[in-house]
Amino acid sequence: MLGRYQLLRRLAVGGMGELYLARARSIGGFEKLAAIKRILPHLAAQPEFVEMFLDEARVAATLEHPNIVHVSDLGHVDDEYFLVMPFLEGADLSTLRRRLVELGRTLPWPLAVFVASGIAAGLDYAHAKRDRGGRPMGVVHRDVSPENVFVTFEGEVKLLDFGIAKAAQVVSRTDVGTRRGKARYMSPEQAQGLPLDGRSDIFSLGVVLYELTTGQTPFRGDDDLAILNKVVTQDVTPPSRIVARYPGALERVVLTALSRDPARRFQRADDMRAALDAFAREQRMQASAVELGAFLIEVLGARPGLEADDVAGVAASPVPPPPVSGALLVDRARAPRAASAEPRDRIEPTPIGSATPIGEPASVAGSRWPWVVGTVGLGLLAAAAATTWRADDPVEPPIASSTSTVERGAAGRPVEGGAGQPSPEQLVAVVNEPELGRALDYGQRHEAIAYLRSAGLGDRIDEPLQVSLDLLQASAAGQPCAVFDAALTTIEKVPIPFFAAALAVAQVPEGGGAEDRECDDLGVRLAAARAAATVER
Repeated sequence: MLGRYQLLRRLAVGGMGELYLARARSIGGFEKLAAIKRILPHLAAQPEFVEMFLDEARVAATLEHPNIVHVSDLGHVDDEYFLVMPFLEGADLSTLRRRLVELGRTLPWPLAVFVASGIAAGLDYAHAKRDRGGRPMGVVHRDVSPENVFVTFEGEVKLLDFGIAKAAQVVSRTDVGTRRGKARYMSPEQAQGLPLDGRSDIFSLGVVLYELTTGQTPFRGDDDLAILNKVVTQDVTPPSRIVARYPGALERVVLTALSRDPARRFQRADDMRAALDAFAREQRMQASAVELGAFLIEVLGARPGLEADDVAGVAASPVPPPPVSGALLVDRARAPRAASAEPRDRIEPTPIGSATPIGEPASVAGSRWPWVVGTVGLGLLAAAAATTWRADDPVEPPIASSTSTVERGAAGRPVEGGAGQPSPEQLVAVVNEPELGRALDYGQRHEAIAYLRSAGLGDRIDEPLQVSLDLLQASAAGQPCAVFDAALTTIEKVPIPFFAAALAVAQVPEGGGAEDRECDDLGVRLAAARAAATVER
């Protein structure tokens, strides 16, 4: 039980919280299913995060619009914080797009425009929200992306996680100065750490619409840093150069939304909605919620129902899928799957935010990374001890002697997967969580990153965070000055100030022997990088 809610089954886990299917009961046998996002213990222990999370959750709870998933309750039980949302069935746009790629299909333009119009309507409502005194609340989503747009089997289009991204950034920024998030959907001003308003969300929506209608992302790069650099410095390729006979009116909408200068974008999300609706009328595109829902059922398979055990209060599921953004699921077991040439590209309907499955089973990862269980299970309580582990030490942490502690975790709850069996997704969570990533020594962290890339999860690694950590951990590397130099070189190439916090506390290493490079110029370059980051901020 979590307050008055009975947790039935864990649906997913992400970098900020766990998502559960839950049931609320009341008098007269009344009961209702809900989705509960429970904040992870190590975040709940950080006062600054809790303060920001509560402030943003209170704002999110005031948003009641057909295109926004409503936060119906905000709870606090025994130092745990959680959000309660309605239980929805369907898929997020990321899952839908991957399924369409697998089937060799695309989202019809009328439905793509219908979805984008719904998102714009929800954003405009939130941006224009005022408090009871009539003062603008300044609501900005900050993470408009396919993972945060949910489409139900009734054809509803719902935005998820208002305000959560801002709280997440506070935690990251106070640690090593990173901006965690989905780089290719950030606006130029968000990438540069500048003040944001609703026009930043309009840019992100433009990226989503670009992808829905062209099948390509407007910003590509080998990692987050390369992508963010392009977001800040480059204009997008017009959709008509990618798709033959791309409608000119729709292209004007997309390119206006994607202007790097906020003053040249749509100034309100409702302006973008109106332009999309006008285009749909001119083209006689008759899309509706009924058609969208029918298309979703056609693509994902027969509409799933809940298993009997789901509503009977069964034990938690096995190791959950990766990060989750909001409120719901598509039943994995019932949805059909088409053949795919590469296992890592196979897509099936999954809980929100889940990533493409990879080829190597979790058991293999578990056998290679037994130390991850301790890190994940103990969280920040194990951070100090984790720094003493050595990547080159052949003796692994004594799993058997610490099983009772590790398996129950820091808050006394079971850690799914069992000792010695972490999933690759848990490894992603470790290296991408600033405090957990820093708790690993340099060698362990890079060994883990190399494994994740070889396993097909390279795109899930928070590259800016890893560069920041390299700067802070360079002295522990085999060639500290070379590592410090590489981190500085990367930072110097990216016109983004979110490395300022890491630069402020970084120290030039003393050198690592004959095979290392000289450290003489690193102090001057570090000072210059600090000054540049401060000016840009």
